[in-house]
Amino acid sequence: INAEYMGGQIQQQTRPREAVKLAGLNHFLERPDWLQVREDVMFKALTAKFSAHPALLDMLLETKDAFLAQHTSDDKYWGDGGDGSGFNKLGHLLMRLRDGLKDLPNE
Repeated sequence: INAEYMGGQIQQQTRPREAVKLAGLNHFLERPDWLQVREDVMFKALTAKFSAHPALLDMLLETKDAFLAQHTSDDKYWGDGGDGSGFNKLGHLLMRLRDGLKDLPNE
């Protein structure tokens, strides 16, 4: 098993929890600088996702200036920990993406 193969397997998962579980089982394949680059990687992935799916982009822009949170007790890094004690990095990245796009002219 190599990182490229496992990355493909993780991408094929239909549920985020299953992708996380599979990644956790193969943590030895994690790139050494992952903790330093994970937010940049996630931002690029979110940008690609919302660029490829205009309906999702519209939904994101409709949130206007609302605070966005990944409300889950399963994740204190990407989510809010379920009680607000988490870092909510996903919510912050979504707001950053939204803020960067909301002032662009509609085409």
